[in-house]
Amino acid sequence: MTDSGKAEYLGRKEKPNPVSTREPFFRPLVAFILALSLVILTLPLQAILIYLNSKHWWFFPSLWHRYIARQLNLNVTVKGEMVTDVPVLFVANHLSWADIFVLGGCCRNAGFVAKSEIESWGFIGWLAKMQYTQYVNRGRRTDSKNQRDRLIASVHEGRNLILFPEGTTTDGNKVVAFKSALFSVAEELSAAEHDLVIQPVTVSYVEIHGMPIVRARRPHVAWMGEVGMLHHFRQHFRHGPIEALVEFHEPVHYSDYGSRKAVATYCRDRVQEGLERAYKGHLREFFQ
Repeated sequence: MTDSGKAEYLGRKEKPNPVSTREPFFRPLVAFILALSLVILTLPLQAILIYLNSKHWWFFPSLWHRYIARQLNLNVTVKGEMVTDVPVLFVANHLSWADIFVLGGCCRNAGFVAKSEIESWGFIGWLAKMQYTQYVNRGRRTDSKNQRDRLIASVHEGRNLILFPEGTTTDGNKVVAFKSALFSVAEELSAAEHDLVIQPVTVSYVEIHGMPIVRARRPHVAWMGEVGMLHHFRQHFRHGPIEALVEFHEPVHYSDYGSRKAVATYCRDRVQEGLERAYKGHLREFFQ
């Protein structure tokens, strides 16, 4: 970056960036049509893999996620080593709907743990089932045992899980406390002498159109539900290519900590450290 470019960046003031009625709509429409076409063309093959309970079931969902991320101008970089030899619970922070495509394209043989409302989202809910998404209803404590049993069965069948234990999306400035109750599946498996590997994962969005995403610009990428999803989706296309960084941290075993609260705190701290490292690292590179 030239000195004049850096000076311009430093001197530029962040202004509100409302979506106007004249904003480009053609590109997101084309991206949606292309992504939907790929999904529809490969769905019969995915349905067959699910029916056969194939160990290669994750190939097409991973392809969908990577292709959609490309259509969304998301460039994904992966750091660290992902656990691949045993079933693992990937524990990640949650910033946006884009996290689904970023992690879905990176994590092998993995289904998401999602809120139960998604199951009723028509075609989207059905697609989620095609990726072995496991639903939890946090408002129904009476169903918690059945939910745990389904998660445990998924692990016993050799599939990984992707969990967002913050329970909500955030603005990306910090990682909020992880809900320890969501680690009950690891607790149950440990008690049954099947010690599930837990791997913290940090998702961060570090650049927009080649510029580091400073604190004031992070809400342009993060989606906290305060605006409509369609509005945020359309706004996303106005900013140009977005650089996403996924960092896999050192895996641990539940038995190393002995309680849901302790392992939740450990994972949250590692994810927070990764988030700070990502932001500082890209700012440092920019100003070199």
